[in-house]
Amino acid sequence: MKQILITGNGPLCGEVSVAGAKNAALPIIAASLLTPEPLQVSNIPGVRDISTSLQLLQLLGCAVERSGTDLIIHSRDVHSVHVPYEQ
Repeated sequence: MKQILITGNGPLCGEVSVAGAKNAALPIIAASLLTPEPLQVSNIPGVRDISTSLQLLQLLGCAVERSGTDLIIHSRDVHSVHVPYEQ
């Protein structure tokens, strides 16, 4: 959808839900490694790239809590900088 055409002269009201964007979420997930504090983000899409990134963080030692589109990443206990290579 490129545009929304609104006709009439009355006031606008309501809500618009915007879907989460994978390309915005991936760098945020990676940035969780930069702080020992828990990182909480919302509206994370349930796509394979996100799941793979979360699995990689868990292999490094992060704790990941996911509930629907909400996500909490705990990076305080990162114990490795290497992940196994799968063929």
